[in-house]
Amino acid sequence: MQQPESTSVQAADSATKPKSGSLRDALADVLESSRRQITELLELITLEARYSGLMLGVVLAMAVMAVLAVFSMWGLFLAATVLWLLASGWSLIASLVTLAAANGMILGLAVWLMHRAIVRIGFAGTRHVLGLDESDVSK
Repeated sequence: MQQPESTSVQAADSATKPKSGSLRDALADVLESSRRQITELLELITLEARYSGLMLGVVLAMAVMAVLAVFSMWGLFLAATVLWLLASGWSLIASLVTLAAANGMILGLAVWLMHRAIVRIGFAGTRHVLGLDESDVSK
């Protein structure tokens, strides 16, 4: 009866002790799995970067088309306005000067709004580091 007990003890010992071959195989499997996951992650990142670049190109192309359409529409609007003013009895010079003045006012408004927006950009941290903070009364 001693024989079965010794084999059951040996079986229990062999179950708790990892075999050197199986540990090596397990480690190799883990490393191979990690390598595959990293490879798949890099492939995914590469595909996402390619897709993002493609979509950026599409957006830029659509922006160029939109700008061309706006310029075209503005030119056609000005031409139609000149024709309407001519039909209303205005001279060609008066209608062109009037539209040029209106465009100049629009340009002036746009430049003023850009200047106002640029001045309102804070950069408070940069001003503080450079010592240009206007609220600093110690100077």
